[in-house]
Amino acid sequence: MSRPPTTEGKLSGSCFVDTSAFYALLDAEDPHHPKSVGLFTQLARSRARLLTSNHVIFETYSLVLSRLGRWMAQSWLGKLNMQIERAMPEDERRAVQIVLQFRDKDFSLVDASSFALMERLRLRQAIAFDPHFRQYGQFIVLH
Repeated sequence: MSRPPTTEGKLSGSCFVDTSAFYALLDAEDPHHPKSVGLFTQLARSRARLLTSNHVIFETYSLVLSRLGRWMAQSWLGKLNMQIERAMPEDERRAVQIVLQFRDKDFSLVDASSFALMERLRLRQAIAFDPHFRQYGQFIVLH
């Protein structure tokens, strides 16, 4: 497997958004907040197509609810404006394969389903501060 570079490079085309990017955008105390704001601003200017998965939406909502409260979680959910791809049964099967293949990594099933969905859709870029995206090594990680 060749490994794409981790980069802050060209912001164009389609870009998958991970929970870590959403959370950093919402939590001003998160160490990645300034970078997340900048990346989302650049992506908006470049008219990149942002998309995420239903699994990431569920995970992000739960994380924001538990850490930042109901108001912030509901506000984020109500303002969310991007394409949401549903994980398919084959993505879920592939996610289990990924977790079992990378036994030395602590990939969550949501991480692995994101990787599977990105592979199925042939997405190359993700905005993520989660180190698992870099560890998987198949995508350009904007961070």
